[in-house]
Amino acid sequence: MTIEQKLKRTFNNMNARCRKQYKQRKDYLDRGITVCDEWEDFLIFFSDMAGSFSDGLSLDRKNNDKGYSKENCQWVGVVEQLKNRRAYSLSGKKGVYFCKNRIVARITIDKRKYHVGTFSTIEKASEAFNKIYLEWNGIQL
Repeated sequence: MTIEQKLKRTFNNMNARCRKQYKQRKDYLDRGITVCDEWEDFLIFFSDMAGSFSDGLSLDRKNNDKGYSKENCQWVGVVEQLKNRRAYSLSGKKGVYFCKNRIVARITIDKRKYHVGTFSTIEKASEAFNKIYLEWNGIQL
């Protein structure tokens, strides 16, 4: 696949996320995440981003609460992109997530997410999650 084809796929995916028909619109359009007017044109997107692209990288918004634009986008590896999500888990512990460089614990009960707390270590967050899990489910993890 050529660089142009790879960037065209990224361009199409980016635009699809910001449309009303997108299945996860609550994560993009409903939060005000849009594509800047300039990037409605693939050639401008390509001109802005092709120079810094390399294989193995994906398009990332520097500020996850802002839209797609030259000023807010960069190419990053998978781990770096996960850090920019609203919440992600690489902790290896059930219910423990990294969220904007903080360690948080949360639990889902009856399809609702509850914030357990913000902690200084993965271990403390895991202990808090396990305590709530035991109280709610009566099962020791």
